[in-house]
Amino acid sequence: MKIKDAVTGDWQEVIALQGPPGIFTRNTYTESPTTITLADANEYYLTNVSNIEFLCPSNQYFECWVTLTLSNEADHIIAFPEDMRQIGDTPNWNTPGATFEISIKDKIAIFKKVVEPNVAT
Repeated sequence: MKIKDAVTGDWQEVIALQGPPGIFTRNTYTESPTTITLADANEYYLTNVSNIEFLCPSNQYFECWVTLTLSNEADHIIAFPEDMRQIGDTPNWNTPGATFEISIKDKIAIFKKVVEPNVAT
């Protein structure tokens, strides 16, 4: 699709939405895979995660959501592509039992810990 710039009069190519907005595919994993290639318009629910690598789709423009609950092990390896940027701090992945919500759009991730497990003192 093209739009005309009101100031310069130039035509510019823009990205048009494809398909109905707001419909996402739900993917639930109770046994964590070692690798997931993220896909546009998908939600991922993962529990008992120890080690996982997320890969981006070849299309630069995509959005997805991930709910990730860590296993009760002490060490976790959660990897994202090196070219993925993020908003905020990198989470502490070595918090057994913690749950994180991750929003990813166009290779930019936002991380938020939503469940802090009970920690024995």
